[in-house]
Amino acid sequence: MKLRMTAIPAALFALSFAPQVGTAQWLNYPAAGVPRGADGKVILTAPVQRLSDGKPDFSGVWSPDNLSYLTYIGADGTPMPMRPWANAVLLHRQATKGKEDPDANCTLPGVPRIDSVPNPFKILQSPDEVVILYEAFTTFRQVFMDGRGLPEDPQPAWNGYSVGKWDGDALVIETAGFNDNTWLDNAGTPHSEALHVTERYRRRDIGHLDIQITVDDPKTFLHPFTVTEHEHLLPDTTLLEFICSENNKDLKHLVGE
Repeated sequence: MKLRMTAIPAALFALSFAPQVGTAQWLNYPAAGVPRGADGKVILTAPVQRLSDGKPDFSGVWSPDNLSYLTYIGADGTPMPMRPWANAVLLHRQATKGKEDPDANCTLPGVPRIDSVPNPFKILQSPDEVVILYEAFTTFRQVFMDGRGLPEDPQPAWNGYSVGKWDGDALVIETAGFNDNTWLDNAGTPHSEALHVTERYRRRDIGHLDIQITVDDPKTFLHPFTVTEHEHLLPDTTLLEFICSENNKDLKHLVGE
């Protein structure tokens, strides 16, 4: 039995990630159709491959280069001035040491926080739809590429509703229709149901993916802000099952009030 070991640095408070006991047996199975060197390893700096429609192929299993944006979405110093109510919520969550964190309580990280968790995600791509499978919390997103717009009066959802389009070689995903239960980071940065997230995916080469994330929530922030996540390919592997609530021993140790 294999176990994916994920290093999680100390954050502003304890964050629960359930043990990931590997039931899958394909953690080291060679992927087909990718360029390899004489040593058999994937050439991560090779040019991006393209699908039959000429669009760059974003498929693969990806993981963030670091967890700085997971700790705090403004980690790079990007200005993100909050409205007074939001700042009060942030201070409360820090004072209570993250006890109300939806991650620690086995719900969902939400978008864009899920882009920066240490557990990998897998992109499946077709002309009319892009599907993102997340190992964390065994969840998914459907990105519709068939020209439809965002729903006008959606039932608020944890991951929102996503539509996509192409801007040259960049895949642009717009997501809205969120509930306000998720946090933007481990620090407890809040958002409202007015949150609108725009992600621009650009694959620099076989092994590297950039996600430019713009957060627009006028009820929470005085103006939109943009950060860029950097992801790397995990070749020749797959996702593992993740059941957060199974054998979760963390809740009784959350000491916040």
